[in-house]
This record gives sequence, C-alpha cells and structure tokens, in this order.
Amino acid sequence: MRYIIGIDLGTTNSCVSYVDTQDPRATIQSFKIPQLVIEGSFEHLPTLPSACYLAAPQEFPKGALNLPWDHHLNFFVGKFALQQGAKIPTRLVQSAKSWLCHSAANRRDKILPLESDNEEMRISPVEATARYLKHIREAWNHNMARGDVESEFEGQEIILTVPASFDEIARSLTVEAARLAGFDKMNLLEEPQAAFYSWISQHEKDWEKHLSAGSTVLVCDVGGGTTDFSLIEVVVKEGALTFQRMAVGDHLLLGGDNMDAAIAHRLEILLEEEKHVLSRIQRLRLRHEARNAKEALLKENKGDAEHELYRVLLQGSGSNVIQGALSVTLHAAEVRKSLIEGFLGGYSWAEALQLKKTAGFRSMGLPYADEPSITKHLAHFLSSNAGDDHQPKKPDFVLFNGGAMKPPLFQQAIIDNLKAWFGKEVSVLPSYNLDLAVARGAAYYGKVRQGMGVRIGGGMARGYYLLLDTKDEQGLVVSKAMTLLPRGSEDGSSFEPETTFQLKPNTPVVFQIATSHVRLHDLAGDLIDVDPKEMQMLPPIQT
Repeated sequence: MRYIIGIDLGTTNSCVSYVDTQDPRATIQSFKIPQLVIEGSFEHLPTLPSACYLAAPQEFPKGALNLPWDHHLNFFVGKFALQQGAKIPTRLVQSAKSWLCHSAANRRDKILPLESDNEEMRISPVEATARYLKHIREAWNHNMARGDVESEFEGQEIILTVPASFDEIARSLTVEAARLAGFDKMNLLEEPQAAFYSWISQHEKDWEKHLSAGSTVLVCDVGGGTTDFSLIEVVVKEGALTFQRMAVGDHLLLGGDNMDAAIAHRLEILLEEEKHVLSRIQRLRLRHEARNAKEALLKENKGDAEHELYRVLLQGSGSNVIQGALSVTLHAAEVRKSLIEGFLGGYSWAEALQLKKTAGFRSMGLPYADEPSITKHLAHFLSSNAGDDHQPKKPDFVLFNGGAMKPPLFQQAIIDNLKAWFGKEVSVLPSYNLDLAVARGAAYYGKVRQGMGVRIGGGMARGYYLLLDTKDEQGLVVSKAMTLLPRGSEDGSSFEPETTFQLKPNTPVVFQIATSHVRLHDLAGDLIDVDPKEMQMLPPIQT
C-alpha cells in the first residue's frame, strides 16, 4: 500500500485527496478528477459534480462520450452531465446520496430520475452512487497508477466519508455501492470529523496555541443535501491535551438543495405574475437556474452593481426554442433576504427551540426536513446535548464546512445567533476550503490510522440496544432495552451479558436492535425503558 486516498462522496460534488506514503513529507494533495466538460473533450477538475446523465440512443455522435479508460458508455458523470441535464432534466440523476437515506424508498430499485417518463431510462440510487465512485477509481488508475499494480486504487487505503447522521442502513448501502464500483476495502469516516481533521492537519504542530482544555468546537456542516452538527471538546487524558467527539446531531435532509428549491419557487411566482405559462420541462430547468443564480448573487462583489442582478433565461423546447423562451431578473438583496429569513434567521433561544411543522420544499419525493430553519435545528441540537448541569452546550469555536456555508453572510448569521443565545463571542476556526476540506481530512485520518497525526477520540456516535421481553413486579410482560454498546464505545469493544436468555427450539427467532445518539449515560448491560423519542429501530435480525 503506497497511497492513502480520502474521498468526499457529496450530494452535489465529490472530491478526492491523497497522501503518498513514500514521500518523506507525507503531504496531503488534491487529486484532480478527469471528466467530460463538452462532447469529446475532458478536463482535470478539483471536484466531480455528483450528477449522472443517461444518454438516449444516438443522442451523441459516436465516440463523443469516450473516456481514456472506457469507450462504451451510454451515460456520463460530472460537469458535462450537469450541463447537459440542465437542458434535458428528465435524463439527469442527482441527489443520489439523499436517496440513500430515504427509508420509505427501496434504494436498490430503478427510480431515478423520478421525472423520467421512460422507466427503462432509470437507475437506482445505489447504482448512481456506484457510478460516481467507479469513475473516481478508474480515473485514479489511469492517471496515478499508469499500469503500476502496486499503485492501483484497489490496493490502497481508502477512507470514504458519510454524514455523521447516516443510519446503519444508509451506511451499509454506501458500502454496497462502493463494492459495486470495485472497491475491495474501505473505512468510513463521518464528514464533520473529517472537516475537523482537515483543520488539525493545518495546525498539527501548533493547535494547542489555538485551543485549550475545556474548549468546545461546533462543527457546522451544511452541504447540498444534509445538515450535520457535531461537538468536539478538548480534554486532558493521561496528562496531555486531546480531542473528544462529544455529540452528533439528528439526520437532517436540509441544505443547499432546499435553498435552490426556494429560489426556484420564487422564480416561478415572478414568471406567473408576468402571465407566463411554464412547460413541464421549463419547471424542471428552474432548479438548475436557481442554483446558478444563488451562486452568482451570493458571491462577495463589494457593491458591484453589475453583480447585484441575475437574469434567468428559460429556453422553449422543440421547434419553439426561441419563441417560447422566458426570462426574469433576480435581485441579490431579495435572494439574500429570502434565504436568511427562511433558513438562517435570528431567533431568541425560546423561539429557536420551537421546531414548527411546515410544508417545507420537497423535491423528487425526498423527505426534506419540515422545519427549514438551520438555526432552529442548531438550537435543538445544542439543547439536546446538555451537560451534567442540564445547560445547553456553549461552543467556544465554530468550524464551518460544506458548500452551502461558503457565503460569509450565512456564517455570520450562525455566529450572531450563537452570540445572542449565550452572550459570548464565538471564534471561527478557518477552513482550508469548504468544498475540499472533507476529502483532505479523510486523507489525514488515514495518516492517523498509521500512527502519523492527532486522533479525535469519542468512539461510536451511537449506542446500540437489544429489545427484550421481561416481566415487571406485577408479572406483566413489558418491553425493555438492554444496552449492548453505549455511545462512545471505542473500536473493538465487546459486551458479554451475564444474563441467561431462553429460546424455544425449532422456532424462528427475531432480534430487534435499536440505536440512539442522544442517550449519554447508559452502561453496558443496563436494562432501560424503550423510548421511541430517543431510539430508532433497525431492521430486525432473523434466524
């Protein structure tokens, strides 16, 4: 094994970093991913858009989709897929990662793109994910291995990141997709931890000058599809300072995609006010235009009037391309106000704890969070992870991550809320790059696994429980949960109960396992009440 490869498998973009262990400096480097950018031409780019375009027969000239390592594709991924999908959205697969955690869907079924009228032109979320990962593997072998067997992707140490809030099923489906893509082995790492590992890699020699014992760091990771919160604390162990992951948040399908949906909704209203009637395809194209508008209008332009406006042009279709075109102009101030009020508004502590059930923006059947306010979810997270004094955790530092948090306006909104809630300044830990940090942190974690670097402790983010039928003092059968592995258990932990269990012979047995990330004080072997608000049921194990 020569290389450590860190992969950020993102909802919107994926990227790769690596470490050459034969390099004495063992520096973290970015792998630029070759991908089609137009027909017949490819470039090496720092990110691979997580988009897959399903080409129709004879849609492109022969050889136009050829890659250096594959000449027989009827689909393509990356930048050109995103561009082509903006023209024909019914053939574009996006948000596959969000679908992996959609428990109401069969994620192995061919359901994407949901808008496609042709069921034969669909693939499953697992298959879409596998295609992105396979592209990365084959691109590595073509560009880095170059025929050297020892440098081939399959023989390297692979660190693949997932949201901290992914449940066991979503994680196992991610691994399944990686297997389909040709990954022989890999280790999973939670994205907020990877983002913090990236910060550690920048301050490996002097981090103790920035953080002290008792400091609490909030990792606020808002990507295209998910919002992840984690708390990491600086603790003293065996006389030395180290890091301990203290808490992870609930699964929140909330991020940049929701912001795009909100802008698209506003665009549709503006067009309807001008008496325009949108075709089905034009409605689907709005999401792509909304994303472009958001990225253009939220850039720091220092008052440049030219960048305070964004003109959206929706072409017609078929023979009516020009005559059926529609246009509307968005103002930067309007977009900023709408997104701040909708997703990052300022609230008192009491208001922020009220998670209202609203008709949140939904797309393609995905179960987006009903409450669109990221700041309210943050308050709920901090409140749910109160200390022994029953007071909410008060972060001293915040580390931002994820493409949706790139606008300084959004970061300041979070900082302002934290200051208003806790009455103290919160310092920002600078990120290397909000788009690339997770992949870099994953590569650094690979170094840590080999004894080179600073480790974050904390063990498992969740506790695991076995549901049992027991008798109470009145002799009535009640359901209890035995703690198998408490939250925070380290890798390699095991538990052997002293209790003797009775099973009926020749009778099928079902073991119901539950998990929880909010129960802090359970010990292995504890028998506790089953609380549906604190526990999530996993698929039963049957014999």
